[in-house]
Amino acid sequence: MGDAIVNAGFNVVLSATNHTFDKGLYGINSTIKYWKENYPEITLLGVHENKEDYDSINIIEKNNIKIAMFNYTYGLNGFSLPKEEYYKVNLLSDKEKFLNDLHKAEKLADISICFVHIGEEYRYTPTSYQKDYIESLIDAGADIVICAHPHVIEPVEDVITKNGNRGLVYYSLGNFVSGQTEVDRNLGGLASIEIIKDKNGTRVSAYDFVPVVTHRTGTDISVYLLADYTNNLAKKHSVQGMSIEKLCSLYKEITGLNVDYILDMENPHGENYYKDILKTNKIKDFSIYQNIPYIELENNHYILARDANIRVVLDENIDKNYYSEEDNTVYIKK
Repeated sequence: MGDAIVNAGFNVVLSATNHTFDKGLYGINSTIKYWKENYPEITLLGVHENKEDYDSINIIEKNNIKIAMFNYTYGLNGFSLPKEEYYKVNLLSDKEKFLNDLHKAEKLADISICFVHIGEEYRYTPTSYQKDYIESLIDAGADIVICAHPHVIEPVEDVITKNGNRGLVYYSLGNFVSGQTEVDRNLGGLASIEIIKDKNGTRVSAYDFVPVVTHRTGTDISVYLLADYTNNLAKKHSVQGMSIEKLCSLYKEITGLNVDYILDMENPHGENYYKDILKTNKIKDFSIYQNIPYIELENNHYILARDANIRVVLDENIDKNYYSEEDNTVYIKK
């Protein structure tokens, strides 16, 4: 799992969740040891090897911007940390420390991001406790608050507190990878945030909430941007009732945002439209651009393989590119 996380491009790992103590101190210490020994360049948040680490503030620098990062959880599934090792996990109950560290970070960093494990499972809106706690974080200096735990997405808001302080809040990103069996628990989101630093200071200049879908057929699991997902894929999903329409409706219902850039992959031209094109035009090549597969024809036209519901096979043993109507497959010499 750790290798996969790193290979996917993540460079910050959050470990403070309600499951952090499920395997006791052994689990926490093993987690810390794994990242320290195998990927020391990865920033691990939420758990600590010792009190010195607990008392420090994690700051990374990117493009001359110093970013302070915090990761806290509401609890540990009923477990309690040993009194002598209270520092092992960041808990929201230690609010005074959390707020004090945010105040300190204002002098040490350009911007502060809080990753908070909070909220009520399977609820589409934040709880009053969640909103109140987040406002206190913003008042203490948090610029961005990103939450998880509900297993479903919740809204994103540009929050102005009663004290007039401002912060960007993602109340829940939902599941990025899901093994759950309900449609809404297979819809997650990515927080896309642009931060700029100039003579006027450091601030969020743009943000988006990008929906993603966990696609699961049996034991095979993958993640798609909702913009890239298709009804043909949805029909094969292990979860009953999965469809583009349902996912888009949920996303709009919960966030108030539209998914107007989604392409409907049902063929609007009739089922033989693309087959006729492929039979009457020479196939030049096959390429992938921004995760979208294209079949390139000799007349400089392109077909989206997913629109035509066509398989593409790369085969170095064939003499030329061709389309087989029998198995609806384009064979590309590679």
